[in-house]
Amino acid sequence: MNTAAAYRHCQAVTNREARNFSYGIRLLPPSKRAALSAIYAFSRRVDDVADGPLPPHEKTARLAQVRKDLDDLGRPAADPVLVALGDTVSRFPVPLLALRDLVDGVEMDVVGTRYETFAELLVYCRRVAGAVGRLSLAVFGAADLEAAEPRADALGVALQLTNILRDVKEDAEMPRVPPGRRPRTVWLATRRLPVLRRRGRRPARPRRLRGGAGERVVLPRPRAAPAARSPFPGVHGRHGRDLSPGPGPHRP
Repeated sequence: MNTAAAYRHCQAVTNREARNFSYGIRLLPPSKRAALSAIYAFSRRVDDVADGPLPPHEKTARLAQVRKDLDDLGRPAADPVLVALGDTVSRFPVPLLALRDLVDGVEMDVVGTRYETFAELLVYCRRVAGAVGRLSLAVFGAADLEAAEPRADALGVALQLTNILRDVKEDAEMPRVPPGRRPRTVWLATRRLPVLRRRGRRPARPRRLRGGAGERVVLPRPRAAPAARSPFPGVHGRHGRDLSPGPGPHRP
């Protein structure tokens, strides 16, 4: 497929599925806007596998095919998303590990992974959201990419944790997972909230955020990152895993 046509397809997907994100990236130079559209279209595809109606074993098979597609990037292909993504990888220092992390994180949703410690939850957050931060950074550019990557990863994780905490109450009340919606991968406070509600008490605002078994969750202080250059400060995607507008992990 023609590379220009492949990028047009990805930009059409972005405009249709993530309108706010598509407006934000219009502030970028055309080459970077096209690259982020390709990354978004790929991320959207991975997300749709998890959110779709297929049984888990078929979803994992689809994700296995996506991993093979990543191995074959750059080879002739008829798939516009893979053509555009392959060209993006050749033009920008896109970390292939971050693309694979994204697939691995979505698979954790598909198989219903549960997390008993905050450290385990962080693995998930770094895969589905930190990966998007690293992918975006590769396109935005940085004076010192190695120094900026941990900060991009941390931003994605922070957005994902915020997304999770926002839905703790809703998920605690959910008797079952509705069709087409991924189960929230949250252990934090989901047991305590229903008990307090049945007793007619309001949960007190916690003074400290703690993980399982008394594990204290230490959130780092925000630090300035002069090495990273954002072309549109304050505009972030949802999958940072958010590339997409709906519920779920935060993407570019």
